[in-house]
This record gives sequence, C-alpha cells and structure tokens, in this order.
Amino acid sequence: MTVRVKEDKRYNNLRTVWDTRWTPNNEEFRELLNAAINEAGNLRRLCLAIGIKQRHIRRIRSGHTKAVSFRVTDQILARTDVSYRILDLPWYTVNELMELGIWKPPFGSAL
Repeated sequence: MTVRVKEDKRYNNLRTVWDTRWTPNNEEFRELLNAAINEAGNLRRLCLAIGIKQRHIRRIRSGHTKAVSFRVTDQILARTDVSYRILDLPWYTVNELMELGIWKPPFGSAL
C-alpha cells in the first residue's frame, strides 16, 4: 500500500517567499540582530543556534551585506526569544531592490 503525502500549499508558498524576498540591511534590522545576539548571550551562541557562520552575521552587523533574506531573518527570530513581527520589516524582490539602488545587477546580465 502506497501512502501519498499531499504537499501543503502554505509550505510551498512560504518556501517561495523565503527564496525571493529580501529586506534592506538598515539600522532597524541591525538593532533586531543585536537584540538577538544579546538574548543568545554572544555572537557564537547565536550562530550555533541558527546554523549560520559567524562571518555572515559579522558582515550583516558591519553593513557590508546590503540585504538579508527572509530565510535568515526567520531563522534568527524563530530560534531566539526576540519578540518582533517578521512582516513589520519591508520585504522586496531582487528587481525591486535593484530599482531602489540597494543592489546592482550582476555584470553582463540582461536585467
């Protein structure tokens, strides 16, 4: 007997949002990140909890990273006790970020 597992549409929609939505790395987001680091105890513990290398979080904190993905933000909020609504942040697609001047199109691309 074969059991068919019906994929949940909400999960597929969330997976699509995870991979296609970005928020600008501004003061508001860095304050949120610092609150998560303080709640975890230090940067190393936060990175262990969310499964991200420390260098990536350091780049976000220093402002070198221009935008942060929905997936990373969700991991930070879900695995810490920081109370913040993820939908209160502004979310953009890649094309919208390029229109805003936050990202530049890759060299040689037709975008």
